[in-house]
Amino acid sequence: MLNKRISLIALGMLSATQAMANDQAESKGFVQDSSLKVLLRNAYINRDYKDGNPDKAEWGQAAIGTFSSGFTQGTVGVGVDAFGLYALRLDGGKGRSGAGGIDFFKQGDSGSAANDLSKGGAAVKFRLSSTTLTYGDQMPALPVLNYDNSRLLPESYTGTLITSKEIKGLELNAGRFHRRVAQKR
Repeated sequence: MLNKRISLIALGMLSATQAMANDQAESKGFVQDSSLKVLLRNAYINRDYKDGNPDKAEWGQAAIGTFSSGFTQGTVGVGVDAFGLYALRLDGGKGRSGAGGIDFFKQGDSGSAANDLSKGGAAVKFRLSSTTLTYGDQMPALPVLNYDNSRLLPESYTGTLITSKEIKGLELNAGRFHRRVAQKR
């Protein structure tokens, strides 16, 4: 009985899909639909501790590059999303950075500060009709999972995300992310 219901639901979705707009059929191509964005971000924090404790300060410049390709033409479109992150420590002051709450460039638990940080990531994506499957390093912006973009460098997640827009006005997301990569802040 359950198999019959699932089959009927799948058949109904398949027949409804033919009447909906097909994003893959409107694909211009891998290169033509591509975009590259670069964001420069400068951050400075100064913590003024009272009662004789030494102040902490740190200053850094970041470059955040994101690339999103279009999809290849055909029944199943293939594309790539990638990002590159780089941050340069401009000033940490004489012993004023690393430990004590300022951690843009903190390295692990040692409390020492790095001079620069970098990370890259990529995800492969497949599109059939108006449904996209993405696997790899991603910066998802979903109601239940949203990457933190409030620091010098954003965090990313590794996993799989399926996004379906087969029904006009309805977006369905399903995914499994198995690793969070928090950038050194």
